[in-house]
Amino acid sequence: MLYGTAAYTGANPIGGGEGYVSQYTASMAHEAAESWTDLKKLAKEMGAQKEIWLPHDLTMPSGDDHPTFNPGVILASNRGVNGSPGAKIKNPYTVGGSGNYMSPIAYFSSNCVLSGLTLEGPGSFAATTDARTNAAARMASGARRVEIENCELLNFFQGGTYIPGGCPDPWNSDALTGRHWIHHSKIHGMQRHGFGYGVQVESGGSFLCEACIIYDCRHLICASQTAGTANFGNCYELRFNIFGEAWYRYYGTGPLHNNHQVDCHGFGASSAGWAGGYLWIHHNDFEANNTYDDAPNVSIRGIPHYECRVWANRTRYLHNGQSGVFGETSLNPAFTLRASDGGAWDGENNLSKYKMYVTDNQYGDWDTPAEPPDGPPIEVNTSDLRVTGLETSPMAVGDIYTITATVTNVGDGPGSADIVIGYMAGSTKRPLLTQTVDLEAGESAAVTRQATATTAGDWTFYAGSLTTILSVLNGMLVTTEVSNA
Repeated sequence: MLYGTAAYTGANPIGGGEGYVSQYTASMAHEAAESWTDLKKLAKEMGAQKEIWLPHDLTMPSGDDHPTFNPGVILASNRGVNGSPGAKIKNPYTVGGSGNYMSPIAYFSSNCVLSGLTLEGPGSFAATTDARTNAAARMASGARRVEIENCELLNFFQGGTYIPGGCPDPWNSDALTGRHWIHHSKIHGMQRHGFGYGVQVESGGSFLCEACIIYDCRHLICASQTAGTANFGNCYELRFNIFGEAWYRYYGTGPLHNNHQVDCHGFGASSAGWAGGYLWIHHNDFEANNTYDDAPNVSIRGIPHYECRVWANRTRYLHNGQSGVFGETSLNPAFTLRASDGGAWDGENNLSKYKMYVTDNQYGDWDTPAEPPDGPPIEVNTSDLRVTGLETSPMAVGDIYTITATVTNVGDGPGSADIVIGYMAGSTKRPLLTQTVDLEAGESAAVTRQATATTAGDWTFYAGSLTTILSVLNGMLVTTEVSNA
């Protein structure tokens, strides 16, 4: 069994940046924002699946309002391409300056995408006497499935990403498709006393955070709540992340302290409020988090409504003074329940009673494999076939339309995959064509699907993670199946 990020098999580097391959490029953009005024205007005008490209840095004017991007809008730049940090959006608010409480750079509605950007705030510390804080990116209330990929978020008082409520019940069939997705990004410098969150979820939000590098925040991950309210809607899955130390400066200018890296608010063993819904924490790397104080890697401050599972992680913490892999049935210094927020734990370390399961994690010196290999290391070539392009063009009634998917092997070895082209009937995917593609490393191939357009309309087709809209004039589009032979 592999622990921590040793189990990561993705083609893109953890944290994004140099070597990251994004599907969002300048050539695919529909508009370019040359100024902050342009960006605010386009945020309101652009529709779903329309890409706004940022070719250079932008700075928000002090005291400016904060745009809300329409659902499905893509905001992109080129972080990682030839070493580029991507276009930077700078938030200039300082302590004592103007701005709304917890004011972000912008609000993002459902299905928006942030790709290849650097979002920078005015600094990582602020005094608690100042009521104004700021965040890099904030999901609009009730938003679903906002994606943040290959971005760097740094130096904001409040935090990097703020996720409010409005997500579905986390335990129903819609939970995983509706949650927000933060991946292959670098988040750091969120250290205000009382705030300072790398990723924050509150009042019924849910997200997946994977393949990120997060460090130098008061909490790297935080699921918070308003006192006296139920917290069972706050849910997250954390996997393949590298978690550095969590620390802050007391009252902005005072002593330095560590704090737990991963957090979920609750009210101890009482029934006044749950500590989240589902919390899945696996295959992450944790620093020991003890430069200034001994603070745990994970602190769950109550009883999860469904469960908290912590498994297959690597931590620099020792397990009772020892390195190695341990399967716990009781509390330990790295992954712990915390009763100080109210209630008592009846003097027990019974994790299953409190719906917290900590199993099979690797502690201490994990640079040395827990289980030595049977022989010398073998270089393994792997394939990774992706749909890197999806194209069509407007048609008239009676024409034969063509949907073309470009498939590329971005791995370092030969591979094979079944490529599906289909259309979206509402939120339901309807496969129309399946074709097996065999490619050597670096090769590309086209998969096409043709049919007759009989009447006009706009139909959304998909292949892989990409979609495209086919527009047909003078009526509604009706498709005719084409043989796969």
